[in-house]
Amino acid sequence: MEADRARKQDDIIAAPRHFSSNLLSEHIKPVVPQLIALSVCLLLVPLVVLLSLYAGWFVWRNVAVGWKAPVYLQYG
Repeated sequence: MEADRARKQDDIIAAPRHFSSNLLSEHIKPVVPQLIALSVCLLLVPLVVLLSLYAGWFVWRNVAVGWKAPVYLQYG
């Protein structure tokens, strides 16, 4: 009788763990590759955009100074 009661209590305590592992294996595992690809994309796209904006700003700031100087063309 005590063993039955202890086993039932163990089953009640372990039920959420079994339910969550069942939920994980049935519903989440099939979409994990898509979630990984999505998370990598969401992390890398802003990084690439910021790097591109910085590169554009850097070029704009440094090349524009050279355009202000007069250029004397010599032919011959």
